[in-house]
Amino acid sequence: MSDLGSHTIDMTRFITGREFTSVAGQLGTCVKELQYADRSGWGKVEVDDYANILAEMDGGTSVSLQITANARGRFNYQRMDILGSKGAIVYSQNTGERKRTESGDFDDTDKIEVSIGEPYMSNFVYTELPIPLRYFSDQMQSFADIVNNCGDGLAATIEDGFAAQKVIDKVIEANAGRTWLDI
Repeated sequence: MSDLGSHTIDMTRFITGREFTSVAGQLGTCVKELQYADRSGWGKVEVDDYANILAEMDGGTSVSLQITANARGRFNYQRMDILGSKGAIVYSQNTGERKRTESGDFDDTDKIEVSIGEPYMSNFVYTELPIPLRYFSDQMQSFADIVNNCGDGLAATIEDGFAAQKVIDKVIEANAGRTWLDI
């Protein structure tokens, strides 16, 4: 929850421009013990393997988040479906799907698909759009730009981290009480 969940919550806030207002959460650990890297023994796992979050954001926006660090067959996979009355946009990223280009470099997979307007919506047809290279960013460069006060203004801030932490805390509390909580 506090690793991948923080990024997912922040991305949801960034994309929608809305704030979380209430949450319900389910957290769990499937793998209870892991072997130490040096193989000297086993240690108890004290973090959640998955989080399922139902949430409402201001304006009545409904959100469903599923987060796991334990999904086999995926490395760092993210997918966001934005569904609306005029169509849908799907963004997916899979930096674990390591494909080599002809030059031998890795080509991480990012994809945007849209289904907007008729006849696309009524026929459930999506069209993949190319993502221009200028929209790919390096996380370390973004961090350096923030530190050097020369970023593009789109990177996460301390305030964004605080907003995400409030949601995380409420999800953990809601999970413990098996209830919905206002933020």
